[in-house]
Amino acid sequence: MVGATNLMTKKLLSLHPYIHDANVTYYDGKKCHYVKIERLKQVKKFRYTVDVLDASFIDELKADIKYLNVDWDNLDEIVLTSGGVENHEVVEEVMQVEKPFKATRIDHHYAHKLSADWLFGEHDRALVIDGCGDNGNHTSMYDTIPEGGNVKFVDDRDPYPMSIGWWYAKMSDKFCPGSEDERNWRNGAFVDNAGKLMGLASYGKKIKGYYEWLQSLPYEDFCIEAFNFEKLRKFGYETYGKPPVRKTAYGYVEGTVMGITPHHIDWLHTAQEVLFEKIVQYVKETFRDTDEFTYTGGVAHNVNLNAIMQQEFPNMKIPPYVGDEGLSLGGMYYLLKKHGIKADIPTYQATTDEFHQPRFVTIGKIAEAIHKGCVVANHQMGAEIGPRALGNRSIFYRADLINAPRLFNTRGIKKREWWRPYGISLLLEDANKFLTTPVPSPYMLHTSKLTEEGKKALSGVVHVDGTVRYQTVEKDWYALLLKEMQRLTGSSAIVNTSLNSFGKPLSHTIEDTKEFAEMAKPDLTFIGDDIYAQV
Repeated sequence: MVGATNLMTKKLLSLHPYIHDANVTYYDGKKCHYVKIERLKQVKKFRYTVDVLDASFIDELKADIKYLNVDWDNLDEIVLTSGGVENHEVVEEVMQVEKPFKATRIDHHYAHKLSADWLFGEHDRALVIDGCGDNGNHTSMYDTIPEGGNVKFVDDRDPYPMSIGWWYAKMSDKFCPGSEDERNWRNGAFVDNAGKLMGLASYGKKIKGYYEWLQSLPYEDFCIEAFNFEKLRKFGYETYGKPPVRKTAYGYVEGTVMGITPHHIDWLHTAQEVLFEKIVQYVKETFRDTDEFTYTGGVAHNVNLNAIMQQEFPNMKIPPYVGDEGLSLGGMYYLLKKHGIKADIPTYQATTDEFHQPRFVTIGKIAEAIHKGCVVANHQMGAEIGPRALGNRSIFYRADLINAPRLFNTRGIKKREWWRPYGISLLLEDANKFLTTPVPSPYMLHTSKLTEEGKKALSGVVHVDGTVRYQTVEKDWYALLLKEMQRLTGSSAIVNTSLNSFGKPLSHTIEDTKEFAEMAKPDLTFIGDDIYAQV
């Protein structure tokens, strides 16, 4: 990681305003501030309206991030990670500033890589897999040129005829499009629910002949052929027609959940199993199993794939912001390196709310409420960067109470799709007791099978495939909470899911959390040291 802040007075701005997941990082001369705009707007996947070589969004952006106190007229340089703005004359004009400054356009995948470098330290080797980069590429691998020591592409796969990320996006658009608000078609944005669909890999069964056929395909052809329904039908599977309304072995009523049938589930299970194998095989062609490399891009949201990859490549590192929400961080790290500035990476979303570590008595009250079986909404400190709830914007529940997911849906607290698992948090020191493959997972980006002790302690959240998605914790107030849970129950593990309602981003401000509590009615809501009970 880049070291402590210095006294330089340069002011730098990094923007990822377009496509989806708009985010901003600002260096004010002393420290860096980050915000994902969807948190401010409370509109999921928010992006600004903009045409090529037109940044007319700037007035709206300036109003949204006014609280960051960006010194627009004294910026030394700005970097953009998407869109068509490539020369500083255009940027100066649309930014409506008086003092000239430099403007730089950074490569999309390179920004992904740099976002991980800022957190983990410089890495020559890197893997990026997403929907589409600057040049139509969906997979980029980086390594070192031995004689020069410079980073270069060792491979750069274009999306002929469809990329991995777009494959997920197309599938999610077909099977779980969500509500209009959730899709956020505002400004013509394409917003997919690929992350939701990834969870179906745990369900269904392998279609043997189809699996063998997909396995025979080269990496480049997999995506388009895996979307070839006519080919699938030759193996006796249909992906159309209204499913009958009856109870199934998958635990839901067909015809009532987004038109997904058991045939769809078997297809998605088989296709994803082959995809995981092909990605691992592809990476092995360049990286050794002992190599240390970073892994980013939207496909890195897939916790099932991450678990497999981590076993194959134990030195792989994944940051919490693998998707486009991390691009302005990568852009800022590029600027900091360019200007020779050392600054710490932001830990939290920038906010005007004041916060402090909760008192130990408050931590004790949260633990006691969870121990009693209460559903607890929790708003502490700043909101972490990335899509996962890591304690500061979380809903807690006991992990050993039967069917926690059903409880959340029955009470209307989350209203999630039936196939999506709930995550847990536990002390890192307890991982070996409960998990068979206890890879450290501070950002809840891995899954694991359970030990016999784990099956008992996590009985309320074990997934259909016998796994849990987990976060390992070892410091700060959250570790104190889990130690208190360990004292009360004998287990440090608790259910930890995001503090948001269906189709909304994570809570950002205190007012967001109060609004959530009023609507969802958890048993208790903790905001700092204040407690709000359901009325």
